[in-house]
Amino acid sequence: MRTLSLALILAIGAHAEDVNPVTRVWRVNSQAAAIRNPALRAVLPEVHSVTLGEKAVLVESAGLALQPLSPLDVNAIKPAVGVRKFGFEFPLVPTKAAGSSVATPYGVVGAFVNGVPLYNVASAVSWRDQNLWHQDAVAGASISPLVQSLLAGNGRHSPLIGYALDGFPIYGPWGFDAAGGLRRFRSGHRLRPLVKRDVLPDGTSLGPSQEGPPVSALYPAGTFVEDYEFVPGAGDLDEHNGRLGKTPEYPQGTYAYFLATDAAGRMAYPYLVGGHYYGEVRREPPSQGQSATIQGPITLWTSPSPSAGQPEQLTFAITNSQGKRVRFPERVHEKPIHLLVVSKDLREFAHIHPELQPDDTFAVAHRFAHGGQYWLYADYTMPGQAQSISRFLLNLRGPERKPEALVPDTQLTKSGEGLQVRMIPPAAIRSGQDLSFRFEVADEESGAPVTDLEPYLGAWAHVMIVSGDGRRFIHAHPLDDAATPVAEDPWKHSHVVPGPSPSSVTTITGFDSPGLHRLWVQFQRGGKVIAIPFTFQVQKGRSARPLTPTADAIRVEVTRAGFSPARIAVPAGKLFRLAFERRDAENCASSVVFPELSLKKDLPAGTTTVVDLPALKTAELSFSCGMKMYRGAVVAR
Repeated sequence: MRTLSLALILAIGAHAEDVNPVTRVWRVNSQAAAIRNPALRAVLPEVHSVTLGEKAVLVESAGLALQPLSPLDVNAIKPAVGVRKFGFEFPLVPTKAAGSSVATPYGVVGAFVNGVPLYNVASAVSWRDQNLWHQDAVAGASISPLVQSLLAGNGRHSPLIGYALDGFPIYGPWGFDAAGGLRRFRSGHRLRPLVKRDVLPDGTSLGPSQEGPPVSALYPAGTFVEDYEFVPGAGDLDEHNGRLGKTPEYPQGTYAYFLATDAAGRMAYPYLVGGHYYGEVRREPPSQGQSATIQGPITLWTSPSPSAGQPEQLTFAITNSQGKRVRFPERVHEKPIHLLVVSKDLREFAHIHPELQPDDTFAVAHRFAHGGQYWLYADYTMPGQAQSISRFLLNLRGPERKPEALVPDTQLTKSGEGLQVRMIPPAAIRSGQDLSFRFEVADEESGAPVTDLEPYLGAWAHVMIVSGDGRRFIHAHPLDDAATPVAEDPWKHSHVVPGPSPSSVTTITGFDSPGLHRLWVQFQRGGKVIAIPFTFQVQKGRSARPLTPTADAIRVEVTRAGFSPARIAVPAGKLFRLAFERRDAENCASSVVFPELSLKKDLPAGTTTVVDLPALKTAELSFSCGMKMYRGAVVAR
């Protein structure tokens, strides 16, 4: 089998006489041209067609092959559903990237000569599904005989096995060194010297809620792609996982990617193509229309004249302090970005989710019902930071809704799409204090309490509140009983609530100023998401008061940005006190929970709450707010 596999891949890669191998190296299914049945043709293995253009070659396939190069060709990002069609475009004359190199996308980064796509090595599976620490999709997987043959070699230069999207070839691990000798090329990437996973490879320091698991026998170094870094001179290959040199197909020399190995000859990270391409990759720019940035690192692109009644593409880019696009914001409640669309009159509402694109933007199409102005609230959390809300005002062409004054509801039981929801607000809704809103949910037809709600985005309900002037936005969730430790699947989202369906939920929130507010509570039932609106008036409450300092306690500020500091050092083996200073009610930290101690303390707004804690028995003690949105840790030293 090994001999047959190696012979096969040598056959599909041997075209040394070609002037331009990218036009002829592809393994085309010989039956493709003769088959007229579109359905049958669509599922043929190998390459279906190769079309030569003026500047590029287009290779089309269904991404199927007779012999796999697993795990190198495994789609670790999205499982295949139904018939697929791929169109890979490779430049005829690849060029080195000018200036900063282009990051390889989270998705397809190239193709093998048999038409199977080559994917980014970062898996869709991440620690606690937070989108920050991604499993290495290749490490630990079983290796196919074809890949084993590549690693072993046969005393010749490795065959050409594919192309990256920048047009440069990809080979197995064996190649010619500068002197013309044959050798197996070693990766220039190395494991970072990690004990705790609290810093990303780009130097971003993470808070306790975003850390990965400590390095251990269960999660050894190399479990995650973020465990690696490039070390110049540590191997034969550069940061792109390639090198300049001569190959059988390119006797005059070329840049080429190689299957990286370690000192023992095993496959090594990043395997084929590194985190950035060596060459230029053509990318379509975002919509060439107006753009707006609101007080934060996020830009919105729309069409030049967005109109109601038709799908409008909304494209966002998040940039960090170095001006680079953020590919992996923290996934909170199962999504990297929650986008709330609210008409300026507060009568239209949508909760949608832009998805990651190959150019590291996030895009979603939305149909606006009416012309006029809409608020867009982008809710996201960057690595190393707390939750952020960016607000955009969008003008839509088209017929506008007839103006109608919004007034507080006198009827607090409402029905819609099979549900009957009763809102029980606090006796007095005033600014500057914690307020409890309870929602009782019944079947619209029978009036009986529901028993079949389904978790929606990791929660039993989502509560969105917008002030009448659109300047204030709150995204809240039901309270969890976080004082009771719950065994969590480390690869599932940490906010998913266990237990049977409730028939009522309660959330606690607060308002920093009085005025009219509109609330939407969302539930999921029978696979359908149902939003029920309520309108209410917030009365003026007490103003913020100076907080009382506590001399013998460690001070912890509680604001919309979470706990500060989020990581607290204390002497090992000694009793200690924490003084939580909660500035205002406009955050979800109405309580603090220490799960390991089964301890929960209320944190009234505008007050200092002292919590006495025992000497630590472990090196680290975690804590969170009652909704588990803000997290912190106490570290014994």
